[in-house]
Amino acid sequence: MNLTERLLLLDKAKDNIDLQNIEIAECKANPIYFFNTYLYTEKNKTFFSEDKPWEVPFILFPYQEEYVTQIWESIIEWNKPVEERNPDVLTNVFIEKSRQMWISWVTAGIFIYWFLFHKHKYSIISRTSDEVDSPWDMDSVFEKLRFFIHNLPEWMLPQWFSKEPWKDKSNRYMNISDPTSSASITGKTASPWAWRWWTRNAIFMDEMASMQYASQINKSAWSNTPCRIYNSTPEWKLNEFYRMKLKAEAGEIKRLRYHWTEHPKYNQEWYNQKIRWMTPEEIAQELEIDYDTSLKWRVYPEFTQKAEDIYYDPNKYTFISIDNSHWWADPHAVLIWQIDPKTHFWDIIDSIEINCSVTDMAEFMSCQPKFQLTDSQLEFLERYKLYNWKKAIFISDPYDTHSRLNDTTIFDEYRKVWINLNLPKIIDKKAQIMKTRANIYRIRYNDYCVDFAFAITNAKYPEVKEWTNRTTSPDKPIHDQTSHYRTALEYWVWYILEHSIKKKEHLVDTRERRNMVTWKLLYNNNLQSV
Repeated sequence: MNLTERLLLLDKAKDNIDLQNIEIAECKANPIYFFNTYLYTEKNKTFFSEDKPWEVPFILFPYQEEYVTQIWESIIEWNKPVEERNPDVLTNVFIEKSRQMWISWVTAGIFIYWFLFHKHKYSIISRTSDEVDSPWDMDSVFEKLRFFIHNLPEWMLPQWFSKEPWKDKSNRYMNISDPTSSASITGKTASPWAWRWWTRNAIFMDEMASMQYASQINKSAWSNTPCRIYNSTPEWKLNEFYRMKLKAEAGEIKRLRYHWTEHPKYNQEWYNQKIRWMTPEEIAQELEIDYDTSLKWRVYPEFTQKAEDIYYDPNKYTFISIDNSHWWADPHAVLIWQIDPKTHFWDIIDSIEINCSVTDMAEFMSCQPKFQLTDSQLEFLERYKLYNWKKAIFISDPYDTHSRLNDTTIFDEYRKVWINLNLPKIIDKKAQIMKTRANIYRIRYNDYCVDFAFAITNAKYPEVKEWTNRTTSPDKPIHDQTSHYRTALEYWVWYILEHSIKKKEHLVDTRERRNMVTWKLLYNNNLQSV
């Protein structure tokens, strides 16, 4: 239905209550009709000239109709009585796509449809708050939702809804709700607490591959909704999105794949123009749905291991490396280590990141937390109590002895709870990373450490464009959500190598170093007096 036909229909229905009821019933029964007749979208300047209106009819392309149908099937199947449900219909949906396939737009329209006509409850998660809801920014999901509602005819909208943004409680930041029912659409950023909702009809995880806490969010979402929609362009492997891809390939989750060639307006000319200034890694990630080539400038490109079945062994020594936050600026990152004396592998048996003060963190690590814990933190603490932590060797930032916290230091805060932080003698950041890279093959981890693996896999240096005047590569990695686990790893490697070399200050051959290591002596020298 084109713009002229829409306007004629709206004009007829304006004062015709019977026609309005017919249209509402038709929309309620058919979401594709609702899209193609009543939804508008923002003009794409690539395909529409300047003389066209900014708001254009949302006419679904064939692949978008397929997507609407698949999501409709997943949601409606769960809403049937238990005895009528088809066990062959998969309610969870995995979507891998090229960039600019308008999946977020279509999903927003689907949620508006179910919200208006079926009084459902939905949640949307994205990496940052601006991506979830940024007022008057059409790149955010909630502005898309408001755009859809704003362009609907008045007679189709609930009486309680105001088209003026932020005018009433039903249309506020990261939330659109119906005060006359339990219907709502809520937004969350991808934090460890993002999963704390009541039951939802569906949860949409937008650009999931770039979410640091995706595994924690997904784990908890399984108990809160029957329909999880995983959407993203690829960002290498060893993350929760890739794990869902493997489940989809195994037939456990519905799999949808939308390559740029399925878009009727994208052709070879468009593609050639698009890739003109893109790197091979950017092309792989943004356009080609390529998981193997989608990350450039990695700090640890050698890190490719998968999670293994390794767990705490009470007969081995325990080490704990911590990257402490200063003034709540970042989360504290903790890695629990053991060393396999036969294979000389360094095993990470547990990990966690926590946002709290240094004092609270010290008390948490001494199993005396005084702040409210999340479920994942409680689960970690129960495991941590079994790790013989009182005799563990704690390793931290060498600057923690003089990082001032009012009248104390980070080092002193831990000593108050009888934890002594052992500090490596790190001098050069580049050398620290190179030593870690040389030994990264030794590291193994288990399923408790998926977020750690995500951080190490996705830690990057600032990208140097080919046309810049810079002649050397940057030495300092980007400070982002991956930095804290990465730093905790580097403290561990530097400290262990320092204490595994007797009477030598330089890095010696790996085989020679193994023969010189005496872990019992190292352990006794650092025994905690707790």
